Parts: sequence; C-alpha cells; structure tokens
Amino acid sequence: MLSAQTGQAMEDGEYPIRFRSDAVYGSLTYDFYYSEDFFTHPATEYDHELAKTTLGLVMAGFSTTSSDRYYNTDGDVGREDHIRQAYETLGFDGAAFYNYDVALDCTDNKVAFSFARKTLEENGRTYTVIPVIVRGGGYGAEWASNFYVNDDSAHAGFRRAAEGVYDALEEYVEEAEAGGAQLGTIKLWIGGFSRGAAVANLLAAKVCNDFSRVDESNVYAYTFATPHAVTGMEEGGVSWDYNNNYTAALIPKQEYEESCIHNIIYSGDVVPRVPLNDWGYQRNGNDLFLPVTRVSSEVGGLGAAYKEITRQNINFKKLAGSGKILELENALASIAKDAAYYEKHYQEAIMDIFQYLYMVPNRSVVSESKDNLDEIARQIASLDHISASPEEVASKWDAAQAISDVVYLAKEIQVPVPLILIGMIHGLGPDVLGILFQYAVGVFPDNLLSDDFSEVAMGHHPEVYLALMEYYDYQDENDYSMRPVTNTETSNWLDSLMPDVARGIYYNSAVTWAVSNGVTTGTTATTFSPDRACTRAEVVTFLWRAYGSPMVEDDGVPFRDVSSDAFYYDAVRWAVESGITSGSSATTFSPNAVCTRAQVVTFLWRAHADQPKLSGSTVFRDVKSSDYYWYPVRWAASNDVTTGTSSTTFSPDLPCTRAQVVTFLYRDQRL
Repeated sequence: MLSAQTGQAMEDGEYPIRFRSDAVYGSLTYDFYYSEDFFTHPATEYDHELAKTTLGLVMAGFSTTSSDRYYNTDGDVGREDHIRQAYETLGFDGAAFYNYDVALDCTDNKVAFSFARKTLEENGRTYTVIPVIVRGGGYGAEWASNFYVNDDSAHAGFRRAAEGVYDALEEYVEEAEAGGAQLGTIKLWIGGFSRGAAVANLLAAKVCNDFSRVDESNVYAYTFATPHAVTGMEEGGVSWDYNNNYTAALIPKQEYEESCIHNIIYSGDVVPRVPLNDWGYQRNGNDLFLPVTRVSSEVGGLGAAYKEITRQNINFKKLAGSGKILELENALASIAKDAAYYEKHYQEAIMDIFQYLYMVPNRSVVSESKDNLDEIARQIASLDHISASPEEVASKWDAAQAISDVVYLAKEIQVPVPLILIGMIHGLGPDVLGILFQYAVGVFPDNLLSDDFSEVAMGHHPEVYLALMEYYDYQDENDYSMRPVTNTETSNWLDSLMPDVARGIYYNSAVTWAVSNGVTTGTTATTFSPDRACTRAEVVTFLWRAYGSPMVEDDGVPFRDVSSDAFYYDAVRWAVESGITSGSSATTFSPNAVCTRAQVVTFLWRAHADQPKLSGSTVFRDVKSSDYYWYPVRWAASNDVTTGTSSTTFSPDLPCTRAQVVTFLYRDQRL
C-alpha cells in the first residue's frame, strides 16, 4: 500500500499542465500521464511517458506570458505561476523557487529553477521524489550567457548556472531534514529545455559525481533540445557518461549503453549543434534523436498531434531538414575554427547582440528604424561589452544600413541594422555577420524574424518536440536514432542529405555506411563528391576512422610535411606505427598527393595483421608479380574488395576516387 508522508500519492492517469507557449504567445493546457511507478524502475531505463511528462513540467517552468508586462521588474510578479500549479496538480509539496524574482533584462550566468517534493512509503520503504526543473523559456537576457563559452572543459555560462542549482539543491535537502523530514531514499527528477537542458545535463552529472545521498539509479534526468555543454577535458565535476553515443575512439556505437541522462533532440533543431563538436564539445549521457520527416503519412500525423496541443496548423515537411542544419553548422565552423578563436573574436559581440535583443520584452528588431535612433543608440551604448557613447553609435547608422543592404543583395538575408551596428563596433565584417545571423535565427523567437527563417526557428519550439514524442511513441531508447536522421518515402535518409549519391549506384550503401559511422561527413553538408580523387591524407584518415580511430603513443612522425595540428596527424601516426605506410620518402608523407588505386588497396592489406600472401595468378593483366601491390591486389580481388576497372584490368595507377575508397573500406569491414 502506497501512502504519502509529504505531498499526495496520485492515481495513475492524465493530469492537466498549463504552460507558456510562444507558438501562440499565451498559455496552453495539455494533459500528461503521471504515475508514481515512474520512480520505481532504475533511472537508467528510458521511460517514454516519464519523458513526455518531464517535458510538460519543463514547459510549465517557463516564465508566464502574463508576467512579461513586468519584464524589467524585480520581485514576485508571477513568472513561476505555471510550475507552482503543476507541482500542486501532481501532488508535490514544499515547492521552492529561485531567480524567478530577477528582472528579465539581467545577463548574469544564472538560471531560474524550482524544487518540490513528496515523500512516499510502501511496504516499509520510504523514498522522496524531488523534481528539479530548470527554466528554459521566457528567460530574457539570460540568452547572453548561452554564448559565454570561455572554458576548455565545460561551457562557462552553463557550468556556473548548474553549480548554482547544485548548491541550492544541497541546501534544500539539508533544510528539509533539519526541519524533521524523514526523506529516506532520495530520487531526483531533473529536467530542462534548451538553455535549461544544458544546465540540467551538467547538473545531473555533478549530482552523480558529488551528491553522496543519490546514486545514478535514482537520477531521472530528461533534457530536451540540449546544447553541447562539456568537453572531454572535464574529469568528474560536470562530466558523467560523456558523449555516451560514441566509443572512446569516437566511433558511433551500435546500441545505447545505460545512462541516467537522456537527451531528446530533434534532428531539425539547430540549437543542440552548439557549441560545435568540432571545438570538442558534446553532451553527457545518451543522445536520442527524433527524425526530420518527409514521409507524407508521418507529416499528416505530426500535424494532427501539433494541432491537438496548440490548436494551430503546421506543415512538418516545411521545417528545416538535417541538411540545412548541417549547412549552418559548417558555415559557423568556417568562421570559428575552435573555442579559443570564437572567444577572442566573436563571444563578446554575440553576447551583446543577445543582450540587446532581450533588453525589452517582445522586441521586433526587424522593424526598428532610424526614426527611433536615439533610443537604439542609448541602449546599444549601455551593453556590457561596448564602451562607445550613444553619439558614436548613432553616427554609424548609415554605414550599418549600407552593410545590411549589401548582405541582403548577396545572400538574401535581411540582417537588422541594430545588430549590424553592434557587430561593427566589435569589428565584425558583413560576411561574418551574415553567417552569425543565419545561425542565430534558429534560436530567435518568431517575432524577431522574417518568414524566411521560420523553417529553422520552428524546429526549436517545445510544442514541436511534444508533437514528435506523441506521434513517435517510442518505448525504448533503441527506437530512437543515435545520430540526426531524416525519414523519406524511400527510408533512405542519404537521398535528402547528399543528393549527389544516387539511389541504386554501386557506392550508395558504402557512402551510407561511411557517413553513418563517422568515417566521412562529406565534402559539404549536402555533397559527397563521389568522383573527386582522394588524397593520401584523406585515405589514411578514412582507414583510421574505419578501424576505430585507435590512439597510439605520440612519438611524433618522421615527416616534415605533417604538422601536429593537421586533421590527419593522428591517422598518420597510427598508420606509421602499424606499418601501413612509410611515407613517400623517409622525411615526407605527401598528404596532398592524389592516392592511386594500388596505394589504397595496399594500405588496406597492410592494415590486416596477417597480411595474407595468396599464391596463384590474377585476372588483371596490368598487375605483375614484381609489383609492390601484387599481394594486396590478389587479396582484394579474392575477397571481393575490388572487381577491377574491367574484367581484365585493375588500373593501379589511376587516382582512387572518394566513391571507390569508401567502397573498398565498406567491403573490407564486412569481411
């Protein structure tokens, strides 16, 4: 018999939760299933109903739209009203709210969050469920903190916020027990969306590492639209089950491994792609990707689910696909090669841009004009990282307008003039501003945007996430994809991602395997370039990744043309150590030289420890027993790694194309 010492034990069933919705700019109510049984299984077991209800609580944790009229006001103005009501609805008591009383023009590295609790007893066993809900919507100028990276181990803005939540959680538990509460076993129910998700992700890790009262099996962490927040440099602290979708050698796993941290991510959402994983950033726990879909029946079902939630219509087929998101990701990578470069050149500018956007509620920056220049200049001059006077800012308006016109003509992107003004003061050029604005539109609320950007921005709406989770009623983590995915009518997601890889062509399966397993990401976000010749650097890198990206002791390489910061450095070290290559000479590797077909199959053959030397002849008249590649070609032909360029020729000296290289690798991996 289940009884409650604190709070109320609820019957299994659906309960209404009210939440802020920027899709309708108002409040919506939706029924979510709740059961006390959610917390009777280990937290490492994914629970789809618990995930959806967590999203409901997370949405309730957004600041209410009715409180926006007190946007610049400190104090109790009702920002937490929805989450307070949700706790009461689900039978929780002892609610405590933090930072909801801070005006929304504050840029501090903090978050608003809340706790509550219910203590239950069953068969003599006492346990307390404590929801920890981090605000991830309606939080104003906290946006600036989202871009405060400034750390080589974890995102500084997210880390500082997570540490603040952790300290408050310890104090909350201590105060409850000091007041006589018998909590028994503590079970934490952690959730967040977007910024709140990144903070919740780091918080869950810190709890698993440092909170002695709770073990992993009792940390029920579900995050949504979760940005990257931590690097492999972090040891303990805010790192737990780091980058759990991949092996230590960064090869994608085939199945999920246990983790109490479940990150649910829509493949068409740009926010979870930052900070870039090219900078070394990833997430704690398991990443569970919901699909972009181009399947008509799924689009219809998703539209119906969304309308049930919002009473609004949406065409999911028009939302940005994985290819568009990759294009934006690559564009950002092209101007910011690593976190240090970003911090030095762009961080303060972007933080100021977002501070400006959220100085006042519901700012429509696209409609701001020279008519109110005095107020615009005053606000820009007051930003945290700008020292120019209002007069100096105002004097740059015409130049900023000209840049806006140039960017629009060149890229058909209307970058608002006030944002260009901020960028100019920070020394950013129009090309950079265009790229940054394209990327940022994925996180701007719709009132800031032109219609051209809604396809990207809509992918970050929590209502879209909820509709996806209602339609794709996944009962197990392995129902999700481990990487971003697009469903098409042919179920071949590569068609939409890389249209230059035709369906039915001999290398289609090989390219699908290579992209899915991280062997290659293509030459751009949407092209594979199958007929382009492969360089020696690319070939050894593909081979290294296919073999699990093994790390060897860094004794350097003997080649003066291979620098330690080259993308292929680790691959060349491994290839030399493994006897796969000795270079093009004793002191050169010739990384940019085109690799021939003979060289590729020789590399493959040498990668096998036994390096089989098959006897007999070969059907290829252009391969002689005196050639260095005689045994490699014999082996490759005998194992169907290659069938030659014709029935009697191998063409050893022809450049090996990208399509041929991944095909050789794919066939080799299947041996």
